[in-house]
Amino acid sequence: MAGVINICNTRINGMARNGSMNFGEVLHNGHTADVKSVGINSTYGDVSAACARMKNTNMDADIFDQTAVANIDGVYGNQL
Repeated sequence: MAGVINICNTRINGMARNGSMNFGEVLHNGHTADVKSVGINSTYGDVSAACARMKNTNMDADIFDQTAVANIDGVYGNQL
């Protein structure tokens, strides 16, 4: 049976470095961020609609943080 994800009034004030926000079933492997993005998401009040402006750029001149290629880190993803 598929899970139902209802995201309503979710508020995140800030995330930095290797931050992660997950909804639903998630399996993390080698906690490394490979995409650098810049953007803004603004709301006014608690019940207003969100307005987002994002600029996603996949240019990463310093490839030193791209270490998770073929990294399995001993993954154990079975549910108990």
